[in-house]
Amino acid sequence: METIFENHCTYTFSKYHQLKRTLLKQILVTGYVLILISLAFLIFGVYKDVGVLKGIGMLGIIFFAFRSILSPMWLAYSDTKRDRKMYKNHHMETLINFYDDHLLAVNALSGSKTNIKYADIQYVKKSSSLYIIGMEQNLVLLVDKKGFTKGTKEEFCEFIKEKCENAEVTI
Repeated sequence: METIFENHCTYTFSKYHQLKRTLLKQILVTGYVLILISLAFLIFGVYKDVGVLKGIGMLGIIFFAFRSILSPMWLAYSDTKRDRKMYKNHHMETLINFYDDHLLAVNALSGSKTNIKYADIQYVKKSSSLYIIGMEQNLVLLVDKKGFTKGTKEEFCEFIKEKCENAEVTI
């Protein structure tokens, strides 16, 4: 069976950070509402000189900053550290071959293979340099937009939209 697309992706800190920020975006929508409420508490607390309101406002702002900025960085650092330990100070690399009815992801360092049918894909999202393919049990594959060795990212977008008709595709 002939491959339609081939992609190579190296899982660096930057790629993990994009992954975490993209997947946390939905949570951040509610965070924006909370930041507005926190700011209102803070402003009202300062205006009326009520310490409890100032404290609640500051806690809300600190929590939002942690959740939106520090948490994705910390999670990306953790994943990168895990990979470097597992692969003897190397970054994990995947080679993904897309066929007509499935895709085959091969870990370039361990040789392990994962065969995935398009019907098993739950979502496909994009970040600035990645397409993120998500399945059950938090299994995620990263497709590097610049990593195509066969096919182009524009052709890939059309292909994946067609093949993953049951998935949430936002690319």
